[in-house]
Amino acid sequence: RLAARKLATSEWERIKSCDESSRTVQFLRAWTRKEAFIKATGEGLSRDLKTVEVSLEDSSKSLLVSLDGSRKKAEDWRVYSFNPFPAVLGAIAIKNCQVHTLQ
Repeated sequence: RLAARKLATSEWERIKSCDESSRTVQFLRAWTRKEAFIKATGEGLSRDLKTVEVSLEDSSKSLLVSLDGSRKKAEDWRVYSFNPFPAVLGAIAIKNCQVHTLQ
């Protein structure tokens, strides 16, 4: 399974504990957030995605949890999700800047 091979253990455990109807959405949230980060760093899929841990929450706060097992390293980055259209997920990663959420 792709999820088991590419997600951090904690992410995969959270997805497995979800009801089956929400697992796909949870996986896609994780994938788009990780993809945004590896694109922002320029590393692409050369980086082991298990080293990039993201939150699976539907939230407006930063969703990057840890990098290489370090929460401190993750503090230099912000990862945000958005839904530009129904049934479409997106994410953006930003390094070292303050972001203000508009209400």
